[in-house]
Amino acid sequence: MSATQIVLAALVVIAFVLGWLARGRRERANRRSEPAEPSIAELDRRLGEALTAFQAVHGLWQLEGASISPLGRQALATFERHRTAARSLADCSGPGVPQLARALAALDSMAVGLEPYGEGIAPREEDQRRLIRDERSLASARHTLVLTAMVARPDRLD
Repeated sequence: MSATQIVLAALVVIAFVLGWLARGRRERANRRSEPAEPSIAELDRRLGEALTAFQAVHGLWQLEGASISPLGRQALATFERHRTAARSLADCSGPGVPQLARALAALDSMAVGLEPYGEGIAPREEDQRRLIRDERSLASARHTLVLTAMVARPDRLD
């Protein structure tokens, strides 16, 4: 073995050891740090995505009536995915907790209201009215959440 090969092997071993040490330090730091509370922008984004997905499903239901297309099933799955993502924020603390709870309750009510569509049942007028009320309730809670946060904690808006 030449001197160049020995030096190269030593450098590879040193790089491996330094990487291994840095990884261990980073893992220990990650274990110690608490999960960051989501910003108001993140809360608003998640609620907005769920609202948009609901509007797509609701529009499709009104168009399709008593049948559900593959697109309708995909839209329902997308709404459920976004609703679950928004629900994952339910443990947040801060000034907008009542508004967040109200928004999540509206999302849950929307999910219940959309169940007949998943079963291929035509929309009834009273169900449509309730879904529109839920949509307005979610939008109102979302706006109040952002306004409350802007007043109470402008540092969390990012």
